[in-house]
Amino acid sequence: PMAAPQAAEVQAVDGVLRAIARPMAAPQAAEVQAVDGVLVDMPDDGKDEDREHLAQMGANVEKKDFRDLIRLAKRHMAMTACTIHDQANDTYRWRPLFRTTVRDLGVYGVGVTLYFHFVLQMGLVFLLCAFFAIPNVYFNRVGNMVDSGNVLSNFLGKLSIANIGACQGGYCETDADVADRCLLNVFPCETKLRDVTQWLGLADAIGILAVMLWSVLFHRWWMPRMVAINGAANLTAADFSIEIPLLPRSLQEGHEQYEAKMREHFLDVLKRMKEPVDDPNAIVDVALVREYDGAVSKFMQKGDILMDQQTHMFISQSFGAKGDAKSQKRADKEHKAAMKKYDRQKKLEISLRKQAT
Repeated sequence: PMAAPQAAEVQAVDGVLRAIARPMAAPQAAEVQAVDGVLVDMPDDGKDEDREHLAQMGANVEKKDFRDLIRLAKRHMAMTACTIHDQANDTYRWRPLFRTTVRDLGVYGVGVTLYFHFVLQMGLVFLLCAFFAIPNVYFNRVGNMVDSGNVLSNFLGKLSIANIGACQGGYCETDADVADRCLLNVFPCETKLRDVTQWLGLADAIGILAVMLWSVLFHRWWMPRMVAINGAANLTAADFSIEIPLLPRSLQEGHEQYEAKMREHFLDVLKRMKEPVDDPNAIVDVALVREYDGAVSKFMQKGDILMDQQTHMFISQSFGAKGDAKSQKRADKEHKAAMKKYDRQKKLEISLRKQAT
């Protein structure tokens, strides 16, 4: 019937012609595959690409011995820690705790050296500020202008400038008494507060100026000086590299050969120098770094998702190899989890492409 909800086709099944019904409006397309010599309808759920990806990932999963993993982890720790590499036997030894100078740490970057210099110098400046603040703290503490019933408020108030000076009986009756109060809580007093006010203010000013002056000197003089010293003392890739900002994001022609075109350009520049360099290997490497506009966190998420996929596939293969029904159920569960992770990966890749174009 032409208007029937199902169409029919004839196929050979077990050597016999049979009519096999196919839904015309089925939500999924169907294909016929031979399973154990019998033609069986297999639903096409659009996951072929996902299955192919996971199958390839599962084929590349490498099971390593636990002891080998521990050894690799310890070597990685030694390579990235504060160690010295012995090239003779390819081993690492820890830097001595008390004999390693700040300049020795410059091999890890000028930022490490500047950090320790900054902390040391800032500590000395704050120590100087504390020295000049001693008179103010002392005279604040021995005054009698603050009297609070709360113990904490009374303690904090007596350390502040509100408590400086003293009136007999702890109470100044008039504004004239406030202006003429004593420096110490001793009566009769020989020194008035107004006699030392300018000196206390000068001590505060010296502390403030010390911080401001050190900040300017550290930024304008010390940092450039240490950058130059560290650059001369340590050989790094920066000594043989140049950075070119503001390159076009894409080329209208030959974008896939971007790095090769850059290499050819610089080789041509070297040939046209005053002292020409005609060496095809003069440019060791060209590295293109795309500006992804803050998408670094998404790349980290993608890395985590890939690790999770490998973990699920490894567990799935381990349980699937056992052959029993319970293990197969666990293997299928892990495989589905890996499929979900791959779906998340594809969505993340779409987001990255939109953000980077």
